[in-house]
Amino acid sequence: MCRFMTCAFLVCLGLATVNASYAQGARLYKWVDEHGNVHYSDRVEGSTVQHRPQAINSHGMRVQGGNEDSRPLSQEERRRQLEARRSAQLDTMLLANYRSEIDLLRAHDESRAAIEAGVRTQEETLSRLRRELAQRELRSDVSPNDPVVARLKQQLIEGEADLERLRTRRFEIHEQQNLEVARFRELTMSNS
Repeated sequence: MCRFMTCAFLVCLGLATVNASYAQGARLYKWVDEHGNVHYSDRVEGSTVQHRPQAINSHGMRVQGGNEDSRPLSQEERRRQLEARRSAQLDTMLLANYRSEIDLLRAHDESRAAIEAGVRTQEETLSRLRRELAQRELRSDVSPNDPVVARLKQQLIEGEADLERLRTRRFEIHEQQNLEVARFRELTMSNS
């Protein structure tokens, strides 16, 4: 009797495994009929399909559509798709993070204040380096190849390059924030 139960159990287990693997491999389709009703099935009813059917996975996420144009995208098409995706992400971010234009402007003010502080700090550092260099060069005991003077000059060159990068970044942030405010206004006006 025990042997019979074991065999029966193994047969049932085998059938369940085969059935599960078959069910997992079956495609599920989603389509809209001529009345606008959405249908889900393992086969598409050809006469009632209004829109192109879409294959979906077990989580309801769209997988590769069999009827879509499968030609490779050109570089320009990929660039446009990427730009559209970025624009949609920016729109989502703006609407999710800011309840009003005032909230957006406050956030912009905070980021501008941080970069302005960096610019001021760099300007003060450069002023200090210029003073140190002038004082060092005025001393009579300084040789033409003084390593301290060379180091100060190198720090000035690097500091001025850093300051220029900060100013460029400040301008870029200002332009980006102007675009964000304009887009936020468009989005909130269209939602009103």
